Amino acid sequence: MTNRFLWIVLLASFLFSACSISNEDRKDIQKIIEIRDSLLNKGDIKSISALLTPDFPNKQEYVKKLNIQHFYISNFAYRIRKIIPGKAKSFGKESVYDIEYNLTFSTPDDLAPTIFINRAEKITFRKEEIGWMIADIEEIKNSGEKVDPQTVYDIFFALDTRKSALLAKDTELFKTIISQKYKGRDKLIEDFQKNHKAFSQITYKLNARDLEKISKDRKIVKVVQFYDLGFMADGIKGLTEVKDQKEIITLEKESKGWMIVDGLN
Repeated sequence: MTNRFLWIVLLASFLFSACSISNEDRKDIQKIIEIRDSLLNKGDIKSISALLTPDFPNKQEYVKKLNIQHFYISNFAYRIRKIIPGKAKSFGKESVYDIEYNLTFSTPDDLAPTIFINRAEKITFRKEEIGWMIADIEEIKNSGEKVDPQTVYDIFFALDTRKSALLAKDTELFKTIISQKYKGRDKLIEDFQKNHKAFSQITYKLNARDLEKISKDRKIVKVVQFYDLGFMADGIKGLTEVKDQKEIITLEKESKGWMIVDGLN
């Protein structure tokens, strides 16, 4: 009885280990996800093809489709929002991950980019002799929220107006895109004026911009922006720069257009 029990324990242990993925394998899959992310944004389709298994479904057609997309569209951006690791399959040699992401792109005649918020895809990873590779990619149809170019243009116009006001030290222009609903609006405007008196020069370099969330009635939106900020005070030589900053700004659609209601420091 003891030997039989021991055998059952050993068998269960073997089956568990065979049906799980080690932390090291998880890290390798994560690297593949990050590499694919980077290559998609660079438009390096040839290198993406090298990440796919030889039996990737309709591999040639998939790569051809990516090439056409990147030739035809501009302002392409793929930003991962969430990665949900899957359970092991095929004795630990395969796993399906759920990826949630934002997608941004422009076609030649677009006024502004089209943005999909929180789209979803399932990526099957398989461990080959050379390491983990992508065995399949399933796009989840009708996933995510599409924001059309006109709406994106209107939202970004308010943010670009704020940037113009910042660089031009124009308080009156700044006021035009700050909602009366903004909590502490008077102090925000007062601080804006003080900063422009304190600094002889202010720079604001926008590195990336993406929609984080939009309400069901499409009247409230959150935008994430990544930027570098620089400023120079009188009597101090050189520009002081603060790089890789992030801000999440909330805007609401009012009668006058999109207005900032929260998120400015």
